[in-house]
Amino acid sequence: KPGVPWALFQRGRLQYLRDDLEGAEASLHQALASDVDFVDAAVLLGEIAMVEERFDDAERYFDRVRRLEEPRVEVESRRGLNALLAGDVQSAMQRFEAARAMEGGNDPVVTGGLAWCYYERGQHEEALNRLAALDDSLRDRADDDPWRVWSRDQKARIEENVSQERWIDEFDRQSLRNDW
Repeated sequence: KPGVPWALFQRGRLQYLRDDLEGAEASLHQALASDVDFVDAAVLLGEIAMVEERFDDAERYFDRVRRLEEPRVEVESRRGLNALLAGDVQSAMQRFEAARAMEGGNDPVVTGGLAWCYYERGQHEEALNRLAALDDSLRDRADDDPWRVWSRDQKARIEENVSQERWIDEFDRQSLRNDW
């Protein structure tokens, strides 16, 4: 039935998976209008806002979920991603740490997010260690598991970035050798 919040949520979820963000938002808003405490709809609205780079809106949705129910890893990790994408590394780190405390550090989003926080703070070795630990914690999965591939690729990117030498030429010479 179109007015049933769960049906509206499912329609919104499917629209989101088809990249119909406007349709998804409309369906999810209808679901919330029918049931103001529908946390799954609010979480997905927050994710859509995050994807659309409306970071403040996303945080408001995630905050609403936190007021309605006990904290959960899924929401805290999304709050961490939202803060990281918004450029607030300190808040991202706090949220990922809160999620890690709930889950025990087994969530790849949390571990990967923390690795990027450390990288952004200039702590390259800690970032590399976290990414290696992520890959190691998933060794029971296939080598082509998306999280394992991602962690190895990010580790290689960071290693390459750190190994690069930076050359600076200020062009502040007083005399030119070729007498131009």
